[in-house]
Amino acid sequence: MLRRMDDRVGEFVATGAKLVLLLEPPYAHPGARPTSDDLAFEQMNDLLKVVAARHPHDVAVVNLERRVCPTGPPCQYVVDGLGSLGDPTQAVRPDAVHYMSAGALWVARWLVPQIDEAVKNLR
Repeated sequence: MLRRMDDRVGEFVATGAKLVLLLEPPYAHPGARPTSDDLAFEQMNDLLKVVAARHPHDVAVVNLERRVCPTGPPCQYVVDGLGSLGDPTQAVRPDAVHYMSAGALWVARWLVPQIDEAVKNLR
């Protein structure tokens, strides 16, 4: 997987592109322990970091995982006061995966400046 990712990034970089890779949070779920899915996300994010490190002038990483899952796995449904059991539709990811209106806006307001800053640092 690492070779495939590195090859694809190399293809983009060869065209002069700058890339921003996004570290993804695992699914939200109740519980006290990380699951095998949580560990799979961690492994994939680690690969993304390695690929970025191999191309330090052309590839940056933005850590959405830290924003959406600040305490680490297991990720909670309610983050930064967004969402509640009384109104789960206002949660960041009410179905544990997809960003609904309130969560998408909360992520976008944070994410856009992060991407902008990451790109500036690649110049």
